[in-house]
Amino acid sequence: KRPAVGGPYAMTRNPLYLGTYIMAMGAAIAVQSWLFLFFVTVFFYIIHDAVIRHEEKFLTELFGTPYLRYCQLVPRLLPRLAPAVARGQLNEVNPSTAHFRFSWKLAMQNRAYDAYAAFIALVGFLALAAYVWQFIMIQMA
Repeated sequence: KRPAVGGPYAMTRNPLYLGTYIMAMGAAIAVQSWLFLFFVTVFFYIIHDAVIRHEEKFLTELFGTPYLRYCQLVPRLLPRLAPAVARGQLNEVNPSTAHFRFSWKLAMQNRAYDAYAAFIALVGFLALAAYVWQFIMIQMA
């Protein structure tokens, strides 16, 4: 078994969490509140740091040395400017070229639909939080 390391996973180990945070920042900017951005950032860090650490432990047990090498090559959250795959380094982690392309079959096999469902729920939560925040700000004005 080897981890999939293609696409966005060549630049960050957690592209879904990074994308979620970027959207949360967008919601905070949309409601024009630095305070909301601060709370979103703190909330994101508290929740996702624990989740990411748990996932890393699981993936280390599942994949062993190849995953540890992947962790050395690809940052946890903030992406690299150039993917490690561009220099061929990720070939050490997974030499199969099939893993460098997105595959719905592999995503479903890896139960990625859990992450997609969580992502959709988080987008809904952020939209609701932004709406409530804006409502509170209007009432206070």
